[in-house]
Amino acid sequence: MDKLHGSPSFYALLAEMRETHDKKSHDYAEDSNPYGNYEFAGSVAGLFAHSSDDAGFAGRLAEKIFRLSVLGKRQAQPRNESVADTERDIAVISCLWMASRRDKLTFKQQGIPLEYRMKEQIQEDFLNYKDVRQLEPLFQSELFNKVTTLIELMNAQTRKEIHEYLIATRPLATDSSSSPHSTSG
Repeated sequence: MDKLHGSPSFYALLAEMRETHDKKSHDYAEDSNPYGNYEFAGSVAGLFAHSSDDAGFAGRLAEKIFRLSVLGKRQAQPRNESVADTERDIAVISCLWMASRRDKLTFKQQGIPLEYRMKEQIQEDFLNYKDVRQLEPLFQSELFNKVTTLIELMNAQTRKEIHEYLIATRPLATDSSSSPHSTSG
């Protein structure tokens, strides 16, 4: 084989992906159609084209059902998660779907727009922090970036309230005993 040019890390990642693809394909795909699981999931999700939320749940269920079908036809031992794990995934996804549909119905019956309920929950979660220092690990996480994006989508009043709360609960700079970086002596 010719010498590979470029990043060794890149080629290591490709080898990792090759191994993952092989294991997943063994469990999720038929040799005659390596994309069959995606096509089946897309077909099932398409039944819910009127509702992207329902389509998402239906597609995930279809992937898991297709996996059980492939393993059953091959009578093969899975190389990834166990069959019991897949069965539990189907049960959990189904239950989550039921909860999602019921929550939406409840919000609709109460006249509460879903977007408002989501905003309210995020605001409540932020306000549950008693000390801004508890938020420091969050500020450095991917979750924080996602939450920040959601907050940016909310109205200015909510952002202002969160900002005011964070400022009001920030420890005073002169209180060295409360600083996580303070040193004695």
